[in-house]
Amino acid sequence: MMRKRSWRAWLLTSMTAAIGPRTLTARNGREGLEIFARQGADLVLVDLRMPDVDGIEVLTQVKAVSPATPTIVVSGTGVIEDAVSALHQGAWDFLLKPIQDFSVLAHAVASSLERARLLRENREYQHRLERMVAERTAELEQANVHLHQINERLRGIVETTRALAFCTDVAQFGKLLLEEFAKHMLAAGGSLYMAEKEGLRLIHSLDPGHAGTFIPFPLPRGSVFEQVMADKQPVLIKEISRHTDLNSSGWRGYRDGSALVFPLPDESGRMAGVVSLHSKSSPPFMEQDREVGMILASYSREALRAVRASKSLRENERRFRDILDTIQTGIFVVDVASFEILYANPAAAKMFGAPIDAIVGHNCNEALCQRVQDCRSLKLFGRGVDLAERVLRTFDGHEVPVLKSVSRTVLQGRECILESFIDLSEQKHIQAEKAQLERQLRQAQ
Repeated sequence: MMRKRSWRAWLLTSMTAAIGPRTLTARNGREGLEIFARQGADLVLVDLRMPDVDGIEVLTQVKAVSPATPTIVVSGTGVIEDAVSALHQGAWDFLLKPIQDFSVLAHAVASSLERARLLRENREYQHRLERMVAERTAELEQANVHLHQINERLRGIVETTRALAFCTDVAQFGKLLLEEFAKHMLAAGGSLYMAEKEGLRLIHSLDPGHAGTFIPFPLPRGSVFEQVMADKQPVLIKEISRHTDLNSSGWRGYRDGSALVFPLPDESGRMAGVVSLHSKSSPPFMEQDREVGMILASYSREALRAVRASKSLRENERRFRDILDTIQTGIFVVDVASFEILYANPAAAKMFGAPIDAIVGHNCNEALCQRVQDCRSLKLFGRGVDLAERVLRTFDGHEVPVLKSVSRTVLQGRECILESFIDLSEQKHIQAEKAQLERQLRQAQ
């Protein structure tokens, strides 16, 4: 409180009654500013008219130092301009002296303190809200970064899946899949095993010589591979050195760093193999790596099915070709679109009188087929020519009577015409001899 006359005692008593025992007084404005600078105040009550430093100057300096401190100006002049000036400078209230009812002063002080408390709480609430917004913004930005990383890794998985679709055998599939796993997980080492009847066969390793070539069934109890094969769930080990309870999977394994092991199910859900990855770098494998690896393992299921189907198809075609190579009927396989001869069996080459290399790759034209329309009608209308007698022109120009059959088929994804020839030369020779004997008998009679 800053005053100018001797009403200090009763004002101090009144203020103490109004706001409590923690009340400080000053003889003039300068002294009051010094006290405020040293100790601060929850509320300032200042007389408008004081020598040296008046109430308006005190009000101005208090507001400059602490704008939130409530200030009440007291004046005995009753001039309206004084009240307006004080309020413009930031006074919270304006009272006239002499104060007859000190409940008015108590009410003004209490109201100002309550208003200051509400404003302070509002500022604190705003600050908390701003901190919360900043924290949530940081979390959202981090989540966006995480999602961006996931999206980039998913794009990589899509590209990997496309590449896996072009694999033609399990060895190529396993090598590419393990290398893609390592690329997406930033792994330095690892291996891929495929399940066989008797155990797990090593298909590819990023650190040759470190992984065993074959791990027989049953797998060691308590080993990571045994756990993955049984649960069909990936295993993440962030600190290998801390897991002394893990048993070896059948080879010496890794002793430090972090590890990730993924199951590789086939299209029916049975375990087709496992992929193990190892990293010594920091940070270790995290849950995000586990999630991305699960997606890649899931996508690889269809690629593995296609690889196995392709292998089965090649084996069937190989067996089919072996059969064609052994039968005594001449066989030609002709491309529907170009009439190019794709295959000729040994019997056909012998019948044609030329090596197989001289036949395959050439067009099926009149040098081979007397009636090219047989193939063309099959190409256009899908009709087969069954057991029709035709003449086959051999490599040296001879004509060989044959029983020809033409049908349509698909080999290695290409629409083809399958032509078979049975040499009728011996039959025709016998028929000619029979006819000659019959003529001779008729002449003898």
